[in-house]
Formats: sequence, C-alpha cells, structure tokens
Amino acid sequence: MKKRIIHLIAAAVAISIVLSAVACAKPDAPDDTLPPETTPSAVADETTEPAETENLEFVSDLSGLNYGGEEISFFVEGQAFAKDEFDSFEVSGDLVRDSVYRRNSQVESALNIKMKVEVASDSSVYNVGDRIRSLVKAGDHYYDIVTLPGYTHTSYALEGDFHNLVDVENLNLKKLYWTQGFNDIMCNGKQQYVASGAYSVSMIRNMYITLYNKTIMESRNLPDLYDLTVSGDWTVQKQIELIKGLYEDTNGDGKRDENDFYGFVSGLNTSVDPYWVSFHFPILQLDRDSGNYYMDIDKEKMLNILQIFIDLISGNDDTWNKGASGGDVDGSNATTSIDKFAQKGCAMTTTMIYMIESRLTKSGFEDDYGIVPIPKYNSDQDSYYTHTQDQLSLMAVVSTADRGDLPMIGAVMDTIAYYSYREVFPAYYENALSFRYLQNAESQTMLDLIYRSLKIEGCFIYSSSFAILGELRSIASMKMAKASLVNAKTSAWPAKVDALNEGLAKIAD
Repeated sequence: MKKRIIHLIAAAVAISIVLSAVACAKPDAPDDTLPPETTPSAVADETTEPAETENLEFVSDLSGLNYGGEEISFFVEGQAFAKDEFDSFEVSGDLVRDSVYRRNSQVESALNIKMKVEVASDSSVYNVGDRIRSLVKAGDHYYDIVTLPGYTHTSYALEGDFHNLVDVENLNLKKLYWTQGFNDIMCNGKQQYVASGAYSVSMIRNMYITLYNKTIMESRNLPDLYDLTVSGDWTVQKQIELIKGLYEDTNGDGKRDENDFYGFVSGLNTSVDPYWVSFHFPILQLDRDSGNYYMDIDKEKMLNILQIFIDLISGNDDTWNKGASGGDVDGSNATTSIDKFAQKGCAMTTTMIYMIESRLTKSGFEDDYGIVPIPKYNSDQDSYYTHTQDQLSLMAVVSTADRGDLPMIGAVMDTIAYYSYREVFPAYYENALSFRYLQNAESQTMLDLIYRSLKIEGCFIYSSSFAILGELRSIASMKMAKASLVNAKTSAWPAKVDALNEGLAKIAD
C-alpha cells in the first residue's frame, strides 16, 4: 500500500469550485468539495484504490478499458514552466519530473496504451499552434493531443484546428480533477475546444500572489499580511496604507531611482492583470441560455479601479514601477520586481509562484518572507480571487485525429488528469513548493487559499485575438480617471465579442 500523509494542498484541484457557476462541464456541487488527502506514490506501476471516504468527484469512473498497446501521440509546449508537465519517461531524481514519470506509467498501464511525447521548441509560444495549423491544413494526422499556452489558442480553435470536447466519450470534464473555473467560462453549453486541469503545473506556477518581506515589515511594526488576510481585512486600500511612508533614499543622492528602498514594487503591465480578477470585475461573461459571450461593464467601478491604480502604482512615491531604462518593470520581463525584492529593496511586490521557484530561492535570499492573495477591492467583497497568467497550458485534441479514436483519446485525457491529481500536484506542492520554496506554515496555508480562489477571466484567455487585455493594461496606465478616456478605450470591445461569437457559431458541429 502507498504511504499517505496529510498535507494542505490536497484541496488544490478543487480550485474555484466555491466560485463556479453552473457550466456545461460542471457537476452538481457535492456537500464536500475537498479532495482526499494524498501523497505521491513510490511505485510507478502501483494503482491506488480510492478510500471509502473519498469524494468520488475526484475519482475516475473509467475501468476495464484496454486499447491493445495503441500509440497516442502528443505535441506539448516547450516553455520552461510547462515543459515538465509531460516530458518524463525515466526516473531523473527531480521531484516533479519523477511524479510525471509515475503518472505517465500509470496512464499507460491503466489503458494499455503507449504515450509518444514530442516537446515543442521554446523559441516561441506559438510553436505548437502553428505546427498544428499547418498539419490540419494539409489534412495530416500526426498528433492526437496537444498542449499550448492559454492565450494562444483562440485563432487555432476558431479555424477548426481542434475537436469539440463536448460529448467526447470517456472524457468527463465534470470531474474535479479538471479545472471547473476554467470550464465555467470556456464552455458555452455546446462547444469547448480546450481544457485545463491537474496536469497543468503551469497553472500553479503562474498564479499571482503578493509577496512580502516579513522581516522588514516586523522591523517597522507593521501588521502581518497573513493576519489581515485571515481576518478579511486585506484590501487594496490597506495595501496603499501600509506602503505609505516606506520610501528611503538608500544611497542619499537625493534622487528617487531603482537603487532606493520602496514600500511596493510593481508595474503597469502584467502586474496589474491580477487586480481585475481579485477585485471581482467580470469583463467577458457567458450567457448560458444563448451560449453567447457578452460584456456588461460597470463603468463606475472601472473608474474607481483606475483611480486605485493611480494611488497604488503610478502616482505613489512609495511604489517603484520604472526600470533602469525608464520602461515598466514588467513590460517584457517578469523578473525585475522579484529581483528587486530579492535585493531587499522593497517591503512587498506582486509576482507569480514561478518567480519564487525560479529566482528568489536561487538568489540566496535569507529574510523571512510570506505570501498572501492579491488584495480584495474592499471590505464588502466576500472572497479573495486569484488570477493565473494566461500562459497556463491548455489541452486540446487535434481535429485531424480519427473520429473513431475519440473514445480512446478521451479516456487518455481523462486518465492523465486523474493521475496528475494523485501524483503531480501533491509532488509539486508537498515536495517542491512547501519544503523547498516556502518558509513557514502560514505561507502554506495561504497557498492553499490562493489555489482555492482561482478565477478565470475570459478576456485574458482570448487575449491573443481580441486584444482586450492590452486595452485593460492601457487603461491601468492612464494618469487620470476620466470617463471619456475609459469610454474611448472600451468602445471597440463589443465588436470583438461579436466576432468571437460569430467565430464559434461558424465552427459549431
């Protein structure tokens, strides 16, 4: 029997369940939506039997399937934060990759199939989509399943490069090892061309958090953000209040520059993206009766949010948001903010889990740090909401795959997500994140909260074709909160949504 231990991230794959509305891939909500507590298995070919008390929404219903050694071909994205989601067919000593190896072995054994995985070049996020597009145009069936960065999928899906996943036999997107918060915005009742779930380590890595230096804040007798979060008082106004007066002219040259100490380091590009989500400001919404997307923008709240961005970032002397070259610190590179934090040049910053993993711990950082969600809009907001960057990997079935093979492909996808839930998520959290990257039990508790509060904003996932995300960033960078400026920026959005609805209608089965 596998050894099982209790750990906080057992609830990771329940992300956004408490936030989700009814979707075409969402089950009736059970009373207990927390997944069972598991740990990575030690033996590759061992099958885990569900415990009697296990929530069956986290357990695959598939059994007795045998595909006689059939080969399933994969083409998966090669970006650094997603490459190890599939590319592991031997024991390497790396905790996450070895959990993927166990997962792959279990999938092959459970279905008697062979997984053939090819990893795309990391030279461009469009490598997977462009390769599939060329194959589909040629009518070639070379790959069955692909993964690709979220925001790149739109044009490929709307050109018919992917199969509709709705009603694919043996693929149960209602199961909670698939991300229900993603299904809620991506399935219109009749169509869904991409899915994301427990296999997507990139979903975890790209979640946005507030990272703060506990040592610095304690030395200034400031409240701990963990306590504020637990009490429900972690709001953006509290964030603005806490960073006020923290600026220090470190080198005494009388100039406010990148060498000084700041209360907050951020930018007006990717760093503002998570605030729209954390403020519960829905932009692209889905009418489940008609199956069409629509927008109903609260212009007054948008103006209020714009003023918040001015107070927090662009008009606040205690915030540093300019790099040495004068551009946004995160305009093209997300590393500047985390590096400033690593140099103990600020009290807090907005960043992603991946930046802690890839840069902070490698910098020799020694101060005590903590993580909390991006703050709420105000104290009246009931919940915290978490944004994951739109590069999270999505899974799709290539449209040239033989329709007769769809039940087998559906079974493979579903089994991958199920065993990823049992193996890969716990390995990343329990072994990689908790012990290697997070310093205290409070941070582990916060990480669990952050996972649970994931909310997908549709216009981010559709950003590559409809450019709404770019307009949101443009709004965030405005120096004054004027209704006329907001109206000018948002005036083209309805036509973009109409184009999305028309595109989906055109490829409907």
